[in-house]
Amino acid sequence: MKKRILNNFGYKILAVVLAILLWLTIINVIDPATPKQISGISVELLNKESLTDLGYTFEVLEGNTVSITVTGPVSVVDKLTSADFYACADLSTISPLSDYVEIQVKCTKSSISTHNLNIVLRNDAVKLNIENRESRTMDVEVELTGTPASGFAAGDYDLSPMSIKITGAESTVESIARIVAQYDIEGVSMDISDNVKLRLYDEDGTEISTKGLILSKEEVRLKVPILVKKVVPVNYAYTGTVKEGYKVSKITHSIENVVIAGTAATIEGIQSIDLPAELINISDINADTSYSVRISHYVPSNVKILSEVVSEVVVDVEPLITKVFEIPTDKFELLNADEKLNYEFTKKSVSVTYSGLKEDIEAMAISGIVAKADVSGLTAGTRTVKVQFENTNNCTVVGEYTVPVVVSK
Repeated sequence: MKKRILNNFGYKILAVVLAILLWLTIINVIDPATPKQISGISVELLNKESLTDLGYTFEVLEGNTVSITVTGPVSVVDKLTSADFYACADLSTISPLSDYVEIQVKCTKSSISTHNLNIVLRNDAVKLNIENRESRTMDVEVELTGTPASGFAAGDYDLSPMSIKITGAESTVESIARIVAQYDIEGVSMDISDNVKLRLYDEDGTEISTKGLILSKEEVRLKVPILVKKVVPVNYAYTGTVKEGYKVSKITHSIENVVIAGTAATIEGIQSIDLPAELINISDINADTSYSVRISHYVPSNVKILSEVVSEVVVDVEPLITKVFEIPTDKFELLNADEKLNYEFTKKSVSVTYSGLKEDIEAMAISGIVAKADVSGLTAGTRTVKVQFENTNNCTVVGEYTVPVVVSK
């Protein structure tokens, strides 16, 4: 049996090939392939809700109907009409930035094998006019959550890009109040450099889905230096003199210390913040006066202040009052006295006027007043000696004083 099959096998294969070629020749002669143009095929729009649910409205500018060229056996093609074809365009494949959606066409006549047909579209897309579409450019906000490791603080961030263009349905785009890059820095102690996905929020803080929106960037590059913290004192100074007859009673500052942050090398060299005296000029003031001092202006540019930066300085000014004290002469200290001579003041006391704030004057006591008389070079007889009364309790002596003294051997 096998020998019979293999006998003249090559001739048998050649006979089959010639038979196929003969059949194709007969078919092309009897029923040749031919092209036919068919117009007016209605195009059905699928998944319209993919646009309308996002707030878009649209109209079809081109492509309500499609024209095709169909090629196939003449016996088949001649009988085809526009009713034998189905055309559709799936709107779920379109993006808010596109105006075109591709048309798909197929033959629906069940008695025809579509393998024998070649369909070419003369217009292959539906052109839409999508309305209520808006583009808007907004700055990106950075929202750092959490707290760095103890002794560290976040420095000023760097963001790239700093703004984002958003395109989408007008109602959705207009509802966006903030574009935020959120990043958790809890427990970090090293500089941060990372990509951060953007989040959109409305005025109420509700997150808005990015579905149906086109963002020029979905992520931004965030860099945050992590700095060393340190607490340092603030030193104040002032210049000028209050109006005559007045005196500064008290100076208060709302900030005594500040928390600063910077690189370890920078922070190490800062022991205090020293403010220049010209910031608090008290020249000719005669009433309590306030000064606002921005401390951040007086730290290096590469150092950040983490606490309050504006100090309220209040200078309290009060009028001076005077009071006369009777100082007993027997309490005077004699300077440069000659041991061979005797000295006796002719008055039992001297009236001395002191000037100062009311509180200081009232707190003064005669026992606390020191008086010194320089009797150097005095010879026997009645002489006049100058007495120095020392300032005490923040009060000053008004005028100069002399006292008669009897010098004897």
